[in-house]
Amino acid sequence: MPQNISLLQLQFLIKRLNLFVEKNFSLTEQRSFFMSIELVRLKLEQFLNEEKEQSTQEPDEIETQLFQASDFQNGTSIMEEIRHISNQLDQTPFELSLWQKRAVLWEMKGDQVAMQSDLLRVKILEQQALDIQKG
Repeated sequence: MPQNISLLQLQFLIKRLNLFVEKNFSLTEQRSFFMSIELVRLKLEQFLNEEKEQSTQEPDEIETQLFQASDFQNGTSIMEEIRHISNQLDQTPFELSLWQKRAVLWEMKGDQVAMQSDLLRVKILEQQALDIQKG
C-alpha cells in the first residue's frame, strides 16, 4: 500500500511540474524538458519491469544493478549516441529532431553548454523555417 501512495504522489507532482513548465518555459525549453522526462520515464519503466522479474533479490542488489546498467555510470553509451547523432547531423543538418535528441543527451551527460548550443540551433532553424513560410 505505501508504494501505491507514493506513486500517486509522484504522478501528482509530475502533473504540477508539467503545468509549471508549460506556463513558464519557451517552446524549445518545453520540448527539451518533455524529451528528458520521456527518457527518464522509459528508464523507470524498464527498471520496474526488471524489478518485478528479480523480486527475490535484496533492494541494495537491485539498485546496484540499475546503476551498473545505467548510461550514467561512465557516460560511454551516451557519448556513442552523441557521436552517432552528430554523424547523422553531418548528413542532415536541418533535421530539428536530431538537434533536440542530441541536446537531451548532452544534458544527460552534464554538458550544459553543448545542450544550450544545440537548443539554440533548434531555435534558429525553427525561426528560419517560419521566415521561409512567411515568404
